[in-house]
Amino acid sequence: LFPNPGAWSALKELTITMEKTGISLVDLPHAPSLRKLTLDTGVTTEIPDSIPEHLFPNLAYLACPYQLLPLFLPANARKQRPIRTVRLNRAYFDPNGEAKDSFTPAHIPDWDDVRVALASLPRSAGPVVNLAFYCEWFDAETFPSEIVDNVKTLEQLVIVLHYDPEDVSDH
Repeated sequence: LFPNPGAWSALKELTITMEKTGISLVDLPHAPSLRKLTLDTGVTTEIPDSIPEHLFPNLAYLACPYQLLPLFLPANARKQRPIRTVRLNRAYFDPNGEAKDSFTPAHIPDWDDVRVALASLPRSAGPVVNLAFYCEWFDAETFPSEIVDNVKTLEQLVIVLHYDPEDVSDH
């Protein structure tokens, strides 16, 4: 599948659409120099149970679906990855000052699911300074308590909501 795994050792940045390639994260070769990883798994891609610690040990930028974040920052890791930028569910802030996403209604994650994934942020050896995520709705009262240590280190926070905040008064 990977004809020259040695070339992966020098790789600094990687973007993979897992659904189109049919490969699994656990099949990827060791990439010790990789600093930026963007994963688009698609809705039918199988989420692995774990991601081996030796994969991407120097990862500083991670863009992925929320389900994968805890796999990159597992509670039982001997050494955590130094992730400083997290972009979940394709949420980002462009230089023109607009929050962006590229979701269709079938792919909008629920706040409670995203919140559980965000609970792994304090485990980063980073610390996380840039955070962006996209979800159905957002509960501002529970957010800081989930990642209390990281709120202090955040330099940029982008939250992209599916619903207009004025329309979610019942949440």
